[in-house]
Amino acid sequence: MVFEFSQEVLAILMSDPYEQLHVVRTITAMVVVMRVSKLELETGNLHLKLTEKENIIHVLQERSGDPESTLHETIARLSRALGEHVWKLLLDVSRLSKGF
Repeated sequence: MVFEFSQEVLAILMSDPYEQLHVVRTITAMVVVMRVSKLELETGNLHLKLTEKENIIHVLQERSGDPESTLHETIARLSRALGEHVWKLLLDVSRLSKGF
């Protein structure tokens, strides 16, 4: 493969291939470090988003509670309320029947 560089690039390149290799390695290392830094920043941002989502899930789970126990509690409250209402109606019927 043949690469052609501009005259400006060729003018600043060293003639020694080992020095050129050293420059290429240095540039490559700098690029890798910049890319790793960018990925670490993205990873940190994703961890923050994940933590926020986990907190939301936790709050929603606390709010929802255990659906089955909530259902049983609601049925028990309705049962008590219905029983009290029926008892009051029976008392009213008893009072009304005594009045006639």
